[in-house]
Amino acid sequence: MSIITRKTGTKRYSYSICTDEILPNGRHKYINGPYFATKKEAKEAEATALAQLQTGTYTEPTKMTVNELLETVIGLKAVLRPSSISSLNSFAKRVKSQPLGAMRLNKVTPIDIERYRLFLFTESGLANQTIREELSFIRSSFAWAVDNDLLGKSPARRLKLPPKEPPKGMHVPIEILLQMLRIIKKYDYFNLYMPFLLGGMCGMRISETLAVRDDVLDGSDVAVTNNLLRENGRLQFTLLKTRTSARDIPLISFVRHEIEEYKGFIAFAKKEALRKRKELLASPGFIAESSDPAWKNNLGLLIVFPDDGRGMCRDHVERRWRKFKERCPEWLELVKKYPLLAGMRHHDFRHSFGSNMRDRGVPIADISEILGHADVSFTAKTYALPLQDTHKKAMLLYEKSIEKLL
Repeated sequence: MSIITRKTGTKRYSYSICTDEILPNGRHKYINGPYFATKKEAKEAEATALAQLQTGTYTEPTKMTVNELLETVIGLKAVLRPSSISSLNSFAKRVKSQPLGAMRLNKVTPIDIERYRLFLFTESGLANQTIREELSFIRSSFAWAVDNDLLGKSPARRLKLPPKEPPKGMHVPIEILLQMLRIIKKYDYFNLYMPFLLGGMCGMRISETLAVRDDVLDGSDVAVTNNLLRENGRLQFTLLKTRTSARDIPLISFVRHEIEEYKGFIAFAKKEALRKRKELLASPGFIAESSDPAWKNNLGLLIVFPDDGRGMCRDHVERRWRKFKERCPEWLELVKKYPLLAGMRHHDFRHSFGSNMRDRGVPIADISEILGHADVSFTAKTYALPLQDTHKKAMLLYEKSIEKLL
């Protein structure tokens, strides 16, 4: 056992450990560690390696492949949403299918990284944003390897990411937004109205709206605590997109009124379902034990199917929305007047909420908190964008505030 010192470089100190293993040439096998900036770090790493050798848990860093590195990094990201973990796993699977995946870390060069980058652009058929996310993951994984002394220098340190795509959000003025909500309420009340109302008037994501509890009117705010997603074939509460997504959103009186009306509609629907169940129980030959319950809202949800109280999944709402845009006559007339609305998504109701709040003079910091963002600048650049005549309204407001001084 010894500490090795080299003359040049920022990381000068390493260690060498003689093991009991005899090589075919008759000599003992030596384990050489990575290089460190200080002798103290090298000695600490040496002690850790010795302990791992004694317990049989030691793995030589140089034996780790790129794919093993990516899988290790993914394993450390357990706090991410399942959908995000799924995306990272797909990135790792794609790397594994290419020569880069089987290469050992200490053998990878910047040229190997560039070859993989070229493959993504020319052969993968992926969207620009997906390529950017995958390359960013690879670059950060190699940076993690350097930080944890698996590598002395990252071969991906100079990897250039494709430019970010401009925000895709659509921002609709409140007058048109309310017109859209009235059309949705008229033509598809129980499938679409409540999710789109909460998206456009509270700034909630679609899976957040579906997770709202049926006791929402007990307080003055709607509590955003979970998503509602289908996982492993079962509809269940899941973690929110980020830590800052957990928030309380004050309900304006219009939204409270609409929720009260909806709850009345669902209460009547539940009463009807129970009545029909009672009739079935009285019919000859009906076996209650082998049938589903009349009302299945075991999660205490606000938004449910009126026939049996089941919660709705995101896919159902999005399918209904696509069909609605294709068939609703009043919507099609509105699209003739405003053609861009043909591509309107549920998430664009959330975007529109942010821009309408800005248009009414709400500070960006407050809008960011209500939307559940961690970064105010992201809100300003992507969500709370200026609408038509926003700047004119701002100057009129300013003029009114100083008119006595002029």
